[in-house]
Amino acid sequence: MGGVRAASLLKQALDRHEELRSRSLSLIPSENVMSPEARRLLSADLAHRYTSLKPRPLHGQPVEDYYMGTRWSREVIRVCEDAARSLFKCGYADVSLISGHIADLAMVAGVCKHGDKIAVVEPLSGGYPGFQREKIPSLLGVDVVYLPTKSYTPVAEEAASIVRREKPKLVVLGGSIILFPHPVRELAEACSEVGAVLAYDGSHVLGLIAGGEFQLPLDEGAHLLAGSTHKTLPGPQGGILLASSRELGEQVSEHIPHKLVDNPHLHRIAALAYTLAEMLEYSKSYARQVVSNARALARALDESGVPVLFRELGYTCSHQVKLEVTEDYLEKAKRLEQAHLIIDLGGRLGTQELTRRGMKEKEMEKVAELFSRVWRGEPPEKVRRE
Repeated sequence: MGGVRAASLLKQALDRHEELRSRSLSLIPSENVMSPEARRLLSADLAHRYTSLKPRPLHGQPVEDYYMGTRWSREVIRVCEDAARSLFKCGYADVSLISGHIADLAMVAGVCKHGDKIAVVEPLSGGYPGFQREKIPSLLGVDVVYLPTKSYTPVAEEAASIVRREKPKLVVLGGSIILFPHPVRELAEACSEVGAVLAYDGSHVLGLIAGGEFQLPLDEGAHLLAGSTHKTLPGPQGGILLASSRELGEQVSEHIPHKLVDNPHLHRIAALAYTLAEMLEYSKSYARQVVSNARALARALDESGVPVLFRELGYTCSHQVKLEVTEDYLEKAKRLEQAHLIIDLGGRLGTQELTRRGMKEKEMEKVAELFSRVWRGEPPEKVRRE
């Protein structure tokens, strides 16, 4: 393949992707859209530049950065960290992490030694798949025990009992299916008794936490809050680590430079800083609307015959709506895609992107109508035209 041909095929793929997404309604719970201002920063000059994390002294002299010309790029990092501490009301923020997965790695590496034990939500019960035994635990040489759940939520008394019995070094709440608040206060007490660090993977709900919705893990007793910055938090793809105290945050972050991250992608940090600034202004109204939209969507889908779970619990307290994954779910997902209704294959729907695009409860009823018509077998092409 020649260069001209490659460029032509690339342009074609990008154009078709943009066309598809501009005409689609995305219900994927792990994506969002940035503001145009934040998005523009991803193509700033910072996209070409390096910075070093905690450089070594040069001939005994302390240095701020291995690279010269970074005075103002370091200021971008400082502004981002300050905004994060203000938004999440915490003692420490590290914005160098390039994904939520790396943030989880950093928590485990920063708290545990080889042979230590962690306690997490079982991935098949809503926990993060990266905590499957053969993934992060195996990579870092730690043992793992799983916390019992009901409705994809840890059962407080049973989970606390496991913490007291197993005495893990690190306990991680939060997960990939997260509909209802996790028992942070209850497990904080158990963690205190055994000397464990309590962490919360807020990847899916950081934007709700920022707006005071769902729950406030650090206020409830968690020591660490980490996750990705592009789900309910509508920033660029990346990760963040927050700590209740500067001391603990610095302890965990010691394991990041040149182990988990080299160049932290300055353009990403700039876009994240702008997103955090936006959230400092409007996160409360945004978060409320996301949750209200999720409940409205769940109720309308349920009334239309789509198998929505947890009606008896009010469906959800987050951005997520959980469907039963029926035997024909894959076929239904393909037909929904043909109708330009985009979902994942885990039975999760999310309202954060539609909310960012200005939709409210009334629009959720219309989305549910279109969704249910395809679900019941109406031709996708007919629904798509509407």
